[in-house]
Amino acid sequence: MDAPLALMILDSHQLFRECLAEVLSAADGNGGGFRVEIAPCEPAEPALARLGDHRFDVLLVGLDLPGVAGLIRQAGQCSPGLRAVVLGDAGADAEAVACLEAGARGYVQREQSLDELKEAIERVARGEVVVPPELAYRLFGRLGELGRESRRRRRLEFLDLTARAIEILGLIGQGMSNQQIADRLHLSVHTVKNHVHNILERLELKTRTEAVRYARERGWLSRSRHDA
Repeated sequence: MDAPLALMILDSHQLFRECLAEVLSAADGNGGGFRVEIAPCEPAEPALARLGDHRFDVLLVGLDLPGVAGLIRQAGQCSPGLRAVVLGDAGADAEAVACLEAGARGYVQREQSLDELKEAIERVARGEVVVPPELAYRLFGRLGELGRESRRRRRLEFLDLTARAIEILGLIGQGMSNQQIADRLHLSVHTVKNHVHNILERLELKTRTEAVRYARERGWLSRSRHDA
């Protein structure tokens, strides 16, 4: 028989977490159940230390805990194999999405049944992600927003570079040295070096090779050649 899943419960309501621990610890019809430990939620440091010292499969955490998203992130750092399930109310989409972005793998509403909670814990322990459909829709929307923001930043980065800088990046990509670039563009080597320095500083990169790769991945060089 497989060993029971090790579960830690963090919730702000002591009576609730004690009752939940008792129910989840009880064996089911197959002789299973969870090995449950409850921890005081304030302060959180003892619980985090406990996670680091002992192996737990799942952390069940209440959404109403202060700084719950940060707590989930810290828990994952203390115990890398740990998977978190958040227990919260319907309609708290923004807070729930923040927890999922912090690393939670499941979200169960307090209105759901005990059997649904047990199933969610077991599925998350197996590596699945379990969220209500309406929350999944909100999460996908958030991912879309992040994608659009990332594309917007890339466009701004492109516009922030001068046409000359893009041209120099293209020549670097062809394997030219600073002297060769200076000869091609009828510039001084000093001017070319300044352009390269400014490009690396603006893109927060260290080498010419990184800058060329960065530009190619974003389509800047092909775009500059096409515009020319």
